[in-house]
Amino acid sequence: MKFLITGANGDIAKSICKLIKKNFKNAIVDGTDTKINKKRIKNLYGKIYKVPLPKNKSYLGKIIKLSNNYNLIIPTTENEIIFISNHIHSFKNKVLINSKNIIKIFSSKLNTYSYLKKRNFKVPKFCFKLDYLKKFHEPFFLKKDFGHGNKNYKVISSNKEFLSLKKSNKNWIAQEYLDKSFKEYTCGIVRLKKFSDVIILERKLKGGYTYFAKRVKNKRIKKITLTLLA
Repeated sequence: MKFLITGANGDIAKSICKLIKKNFKNAIVDGTDTKINKKRIKNLYGKIYKVPLPKNKSYLGKIIKLSNNYNLIIPTTENEIIFISNHIHSFKNKVLINSKNIIKIFSSKLNTYSYLKKRNFKVPKFCFKLDYLKKFHEPFFLKKDFGHGNKNYKVISSNKEFLSLKKSNKNWIAQEYLDKSFKEYTCGIVRLKKFSDVIILERKLKGGYTYFAKRVKNKRIKKITLTLLA
């Protein structure tokens, strides 16, 4: 069995690689990335292929050509997940990826907020485009509608900071800022035909990054999370 993982230098990709090697002893696991960091991938992947960003015109041809040599392709970066989803019919081999509708909803913070609110989930008090906010009322989280890896975000805590913002950028959103008294959980939902389950991780963050995580069992969180599959 041959696997190709995109975004090979990332933590998610490396974790997937380790899991595959643990469960498929004779598996061949290669990767792709925009940069090849030999120190980070030593003794992990068989090969790493350098590819351009998805916005580059040559990306599609490059990734399709590489994918033809593998049994399963696993995209791990958001840009590549969205791009490959939009061109899924160009791939002859299997791609491990969510449905196009799921990707459309949950790659956008505004779409996610709207989806959860309509289904009566507890959500932040507000989440809307920055240009909708005319006056500063309370501290809020400034971030991009599409984004990941704790990039491009800032807490706006004063009227002075608010007035200095360039609100013409349509990609920015304002979201209620939740203080540190809240615990952080990340939940992975799995559904394979009639089987469904949830993996719940309690995380501790530092500078926006996870420095500690442990798997926990919480019936209430599991029940709430599984309703997303309904």
